[in-house]
Amino acid sequence: MLALFVLSALLSSCFGGANYNQLNCDIPPNLDDKAVVGDWQLEYQNYKSLDEPDSVRITGTERIEIRADGTYVQSFESPGFHYQGLANKWKLIAEADGPKLAMADLRYFAKGIEFSDKPLTLMIQVDDLVKYYRLPKSQRLRTPKIKIDYPGEGFIYLYPRYCNSRLALVQMVSSFIDPDSGGVHHPVFEKVPASLP
Repeated sequence: MLALFVLSALLSSCFGGANYNQLNCDIPPNLDDKAVVGDWQLEYQNYKSLDEPDSVRITGTERIEIRADGTYVQSFESPGFHYQGLANKWKLIAEADGPKLAMADLRYFAKGIEFSDKPLTLMIQVDDLVKYYRLPKSQRLRTPKIKIDYPGEGFIYLYPRYCNSRLALVQMVSSFIDPDSGGVHHPVFEKVPASLP
């Protein structure tokens, strides 16, 4: 029991001190560009995905500055690694699986720095997928893209969600997650307070 408590403490994110696997995230009914414009960041604190056995521990701060002109800049800073991306395009898309940001050439660090430029298959979070399939068929007329070949397709999705009543950007996952595990997998991006409306 003590081991579970220690493991839970190690996996806690800065999102209100909650374990990211225990975040209650809801799909926003309506969202416009203004809601996502600003500075976002997440902290990896000796993080390793328990759902992906080949993932690598990661510590560092990932930041995304989403600009009103339709561009964003990504950076990652850790003791042994620095990445500063160029300005790339972003677009808010509304589909049956909820709003999502298509982020052109966004680097994916959640599996580990070593994997950030390697081919991966990225997928929607299981909770969102389950919610999508629970919709009436009349609302599922067009099947949303729920899987991305990274980096080959040139973009990945971030999912704006209300997690514990605050807007967050939820990442894709790089392996099939057991539908019974529930919750959000991987730390989420939080809006930096200075850029809150």
